[in-house]
Amino acid sequence: YKFLAVNYLRYKPGNVLTLTALNSADAFQRASDPEKMNFRYTLGGRIEAEKMGVYATLGAWFQGGTNPSGKDLAAWYLQPEIRYSVSGGMVARFGAEIFSGTENGSASPTDHSFVPLYGTAHRFNGSMDLITKFPGDVGGAGLVNPYLFLSRPLSAKFDLRADFHTFHLQSNYILNDREINKYLGFENDFLITWKPNSITKVDLGISYMLPTESFQIVKKSGNSEYNLTWIYLGLTFKPQLLGMNFK
Repeated sequence: YKFLAVNYLRYKPGNVLTLTALNSADAFQRASDPEKMNFRYTLGGRIEAEKMGVYATLGAWFQGGTNPSGKDLAAWYLQPEIRYSVSGGMVARFGAEIFSGTENGSASPTDHSFVPLYGTAHRFNGSMDLITKFPGDVGGAGLVNPYLFLSRPLSAKFDLRADFHTFHLQSNYILNDREINKYLGFENDFLITWKPNSITKVDLGISYMLPTESFQIVKKSGNSEYNLTWIYLGLTFKPQLLGMNFK
């Protein structure tokens, strides 16, 4: 981008509610006229409420203006979530990310594909990072991603987390004059964390994905006949090498 402006406001009217507004404008140089830019506006915010161990939130954004290629843009995004904490440290989060999309082959002069700006697709769309580039990874048809995150400390040194996702297209995708099934697949991510001391952490991640033929079509890669598995082991070591106190 050639231009970026961001506005952030946060207001907490009481002990329960938190209101946040996050708006931005970014502009991209036109390929046909380098002296001009295509401006995209992303406007929205988040409502949060927390009381007695229950947290609820709704984030909503609208994108307007023009996309980087100069086409008129009208897209939206929603993210509702409920989080519940129980005794023993167990935390359950249930929510969804919904990105609007554009039906491929549509004669509409407007682009309806929402593009998250500098977002964290890895955090919400699965640890295998199969859906990180919008709109390309979903064929421009948007995404509906209901998720369930469960986490619990097993002991003072061990934590367990399990994430569950089902992926669906938000808009229609047409292939050979037929609408394909919107269901893209199921992903399950497990993370076991061991903290032997205050400066060391060991992560063992195990993920698998059950893709559908529709996912292969919109990604334009892979083979839906094969289930996907990914395992990783990570070591984080954070010693304090130098400490100074100033009085």
